[in-house]
Amino acid sequence: MNFESVLTGPGGIMLLLVIVCLALNAYSYWLYTQVANLVRQALEAKESLAGDHTVATYTKLLYGEVMRGKFYTPTTAVSGNRANDRICREVERSVNFARLKELASWVRDMPPPFNCIPYCV
Repeated sequence: MNFESVLTGPGGIMLLLVIVCLALNAYSYWLYTQVANLVRQALEAKESLAGDHTVATYTKLLYGEVMRGKFYTPTTAVSGNRANDRICREVERSVNFARLKELASWVRDMPPPFNCIPYCV
């Protein structure tokens, strides 16, 4: 069996779906790392030291906000008022976060097999 027969046979459609699924999940994970970088920059701007747990907590909260769509509705319990949190305000008001929300709109409403990263983080 050669590569051409895989692409032209019934397995070609499955191969194409797997490649699309992997590409969309890679894109979604890239968005997650960009939100994490924004959070890390906001934390280090004030405190000059950011713990991994703190960065992960803020990143999960803000990434859930970015990926909130038809299939994914995050349920993150936050103590305190999120609107008054300094880090959340700083990240949400940045130009890069607005750009990331716009970029996330491409994959936000994909069903879970195609975009399962929001459920995994």
